[in-house]
Amino acid sequence: MFLFDWFNTQEADIFAKAIVDDLAGRIPAAVEGGGKKITPERVRNAHQAIIGRASAFAATHKLNWYKKAHIGNTFKWALAEKGYDKVFVDTWTQNLLVAIALSSDKTKRSPD
Repeated sequence: MFLFDWFNTQEADIFAKAIVDDLAGRIPAAVEGGGKKITPERVRNAHQAIIGRASAFAATHKLNWYKKAHIGNTFKWALAEKGYDKVFVDTWTQNLLVAIALSSDKTKRSPD
């Protein structure tokens, strides 16, 4: 039973897709006539919100390396499918994975 849980990525998929939808709402892939201007402040706020959600998720869920990689992969492909360019997708995916790794490492190091 433990082995099946180790590979169960259902929660990870739901989470990754939810934060992609959140990011797409905050920073649309293509702003065409009349859309909100994407300012540095808006990008910073979106980054803080997404990374904050990722950190909280990692701190409250037991994520093994397989689940962490799965979150990154799902996030990356969902962003690409929404039309974001490669540099944007790669940068945000790397930031997400670093936040998840750091947050899950903190929970492992904290005394019980």
